[in-house]
Amino acid sequence: MVCLLFLALGTVTYSYYQNWKNDHQAAAVWALMPESTPLVYMADRCKEVWDAFQKKKKAKDLVSLPFFSAIKTHVAFFENLVKEDPAAFNELPLKVSIHGVDQTHVDYVFYFNLHHAPVQQLFEKILKKIAQNTAYHTTERSYAGHTIIAVTQKGRSGGFAYIIHKNHLIGSCSSALLKAVIHHLASPSKTNFCALKDKNTSATGWYVNFKNLPQLFKVFFKHDNDTFLNRITNFAQASQVDFRFTDHHLLGSGFTCSQDPAHSYFIHTLAQQTPQPFALQAYIPNSTVMLQHFTFDNLRQWQAALQKYAQAHASGDSLLCQDSAGSLGFLQALLPVVQGALGHCRLETGALGQADQLLFVQVIDVKQAMTILKQAGIINLSSTHQQQFLQVYRLQRAAGVCALLSQLFPNFSARYLATLDHYIVLANSETALATLAEQYQNRQAWSNADQHHVFLNNMLDKANYSVLINIKKTWPQVMNVLKPVWQQMFAPYAQSLQAFEHLALQWAYEEECHNFYTSILLKYTDVSQTVQPSLEKIFPWQTFQADAPFITQPFLVKTHLDQNFQVLLQDSLYQLYFLNHAGTLVWKKPLDGPIITDVFEVDFYKNNKIQYLFATPSCLHLLDRYGRQVHQYPHKLPHLDKVAYLKVID
Repeated sequence: MVCLLFLALGTVTYSYYQNWKNDHQAAAVWALMPESTPLVYMADRCKEVWDAFQKKKKAKDLVSLPFFSAIKTHVAFFENLVKEDPAAFNELPLKVSIHGVDQTHVDYVFYFNLHHAPVQQLFEKILKKIAQNTAYHTTERSYAGHTIIAVTQKGRSGGFAYIIHKNHLIGSCSSALLKAVIHHLASPSKTNFCALKDKNTSATGWYVNFKNLPQLFKVFFKHDNDTFLNRITNFAQASQVDFRFTDHHLLGSGFTCSQDPAHSYFIHTLAQQTPQPFALQAYIPNSTVMLQHFTFDNLRQWQAALQKYAQAHASGDSLLCQDSAGSLGFLQALLPVVQGALGHCRLETGALGQADQLLFVQVIDVKQAMTILKQAGIINLSSTHQQQFLQVYRLQRAAGVCALLSQLFPNFSARYLATLDHYIVLANSETALATLAEQYQNRQAWSNADQHHVFLNNMLDKANYSVLINIKKTWPQVMNVLKPVWQQMFAPYAQSLQAFEHLALQWAYEEECHNFYTSILLKYTDVSQTVQPSLEKIFPWQTFQADAPFITQPFLVKTHLDQNFQVLLQDSLYQLYFLNHAGTLVWKKPLDGPIITDVFEVDFYKNNKIQYLFATPSCLHLLDRYGRQVHQYPHKLPHLDKVAYLKVID
């Protein structure tokens, strides 16, 4: 019995020791990286990740790019060196930091942990083969107490140099980067990466140090974009994102640090704010190039956090600073009625050098909001005109209508105001409102566009901050801000790169870990794939007039009567519509809130009749084909802030 007790105790102790050892070795790698490191890529099995990527449809559009062609060449080079032991190379773990080395070049530093016996044995084989091959030349020299070993291939410029430090092999094709690492080792300092725990739980991941990210971007972008790049410095401390590929998406998920007692980082202003659903899809024009979307549940608290952030950056270029009067103007006046969302759209249209822009402010009561704005002297009833169905007001104080909004969106100058359902809409031009009115009336919003449905449905349901980019529409602007050398490089591959149509970056605060869950979604469309039939081709009917704009995708369902598709749709008044296969309205039913899950077909009574299960933020609903709630439904949900997913298990 005593022996068994000691055996169990020894097993537990050894397990804790191994976990501590692994964490210690992982942390040791971060300590080797210079403080100036902007970006780190990690792969547990780098060759397997590369092989898996090449099998995806999107790979054929990317591997022709110079960057990926170079990777392919390097992988083939190492494969040739270790062809007697390919399994060891396939399982090789890798960390590589990415740096801008001058105005137009990027280079890398590779870190290999020789504590792992397979890694050490693999490099011993590589070095032995290099020594035996007359095509390679090896030299050694001393620098700042370290021995730099350089390997060059005869007849070719450049080469690879490395050092061994604390059982880590550190190497680069750039002697300047390797020397920077050596200087760091002489006087080490913590990087922002130390705020992230290296979990090593996924096949691939990226680590971002926002402080130094602009230095990498400056390799690609012209200097007249320095103001924008410098703002990235103060966005957050660091992020870690794991990636996985599907045939049509690049999906990234991870965390962004939000612990910030000094109020130095913008993302921290949204800490403690409960993420809200994205509900603007029925209003965003299809001509939108980029959308920034903020959600919050306590505007006063967010306002106070933004003021602290502004004070922390009062001496330099900051994202937010108060106007001379210290007034927050527009939003300050609307504090009692703002509901919890701001959405800023940059459109394709507009005068040269000044894109049309719209800003949506969600309010509880539009009439009350308009009364407040009139009493505050922000709008004037006598200064109004009609823009199609929109009543447009010219703002009285266009230049400083709202210090908060103008500095959250620094290139936006609000000049006009209109209302649309439960939103106050600000615009920088009359053409922006004309575009909104025209596309809204013609059902040319994101909720009506087939190409947006899959993208929107794969995004986070709730986020505090979202940046959504239409890559195809923004491509001319991207090319314009690139340096000439990169314009020439990317121009021949424009079609391949624009196959990545939409990008979503999202941050959602999670109270349990006091960090922001981070999501990246990049949608890819194979230009050679067959175009899927639209809803107009599935159904013989073309239009249906609802009481308000739709806020959901069409949910295709069936009844027990036949195999024809029926349609469930919800509008912005939270009314649910049931249309038969001919497009005829069968019934409509008011709900307590927006549908936040998919709609599932279930046979609740086990009698071969179908009911429809879905959830709103506060209730679980189960309706029959007549729109009647099944017995004991709707079911009140006890934890409103925890509802995220709904699944049916039979």
